[in-house]
This record gives sequence, C-alpha cells and structure tokens, in this order.
Amino acid sequence: MAIAILTRWSMTYWPYHEWLADSTDELHLFTAAAKLDLPEPERERALARYASVHTYDNLERNARALLDIADLARQKPLKALVAQAEWDIGWAGGLRDRLRIRGQDQASALAYKNKLMMKEHLRAPGRDHPRRLRPCQPVRLPAGGQADLRRRRHRRGLHRQP
Repeated sequence: MAIAILTRWSMTYWPYHEWLADSTDELHLFTAAAKLDLPEPERERALARYASVHTYDNLERNARALLDIADLARQKPLKALVAQAEWDIGWAGGLRDRLRIRGQDQASALAYKNKLMMKEHLRAPGRDHPRRLRPCQPVRLPAGGQADLRRRRHRRGLHRQP
C-alpha cells in the first residue's frame, strides 16, 4: 500500500519522513520545490525515505499535484492521502471521495473551512450550539453608547485623523 502526502509546509517543521519512519507503506511526497529545505546531507537521507517526490513551482495555483496523485492511485492502491493545510483539505477530500480512500471527505472538509456551514451541520436536532448573529443584525453597544465608544477609541489612538 502507498501513502500520498500533499503538503505545502517545510520539511524542517513537518518531517513526515520521521513521523512515518516505522511505516512499511510506500511514501509519496507532493510539495512545492522550495519546501525541500533541509541541509544537504540530511535532505538526501530524508528524501530517500520516499518512494517518489513530486515538486511543483506554484502549488497554490497548480492542480497538477491532484492529477499526479490520481495517476499514482491508478498504479498502486492508496492507503491514505494526507493533507493538513486548510487550502488543501478540500481538494484532498474530493480526491478521497473519487478514489474511495478512507479519511475526511469533501463535505466534511468544506464544513471545516466554512464556519457558517459548520454551524449549520451542528444545528442537527438534539445538539446544543452557540447562537450567531445574522450578518445584518445590529450590535448592541454598552451603556455609554456610540459616544463612549468614540472616547475609548480616541484614548487608544484609534480615532480618525483629519
């Protein structure tokens, strides 16, 4: 089995090669070229842990990584698809749905990223949830009202300069 890792984080701070050192699964890394930032002797040892390393110039605006992961899934069965960046979890969830890989699906990822959607999911009967203000609902000011708020801003230097 294989594990695909889609990451936009630095190898220095997110060392999957160390965290998954005991795994017998093949590791496949999909990342931005600049994130392979370990010093040379250590970098070589770290990259040797991966069965393949796919780098991209601009991971934020490049769906090529997803196509490469789908190609990998056609060649080898994927046990997991790891993605931790909030930007990537929606993409990874959709890919897990299509490839039938266990893990967070696209609906769950969207609910995590979109807090209003998350609260709608929590509104299921029998669940206690915090009330939220509607976007157009006015906010009640403290006892001093608007004038008190202006005085506080002026004291803190937050007032508008002419």
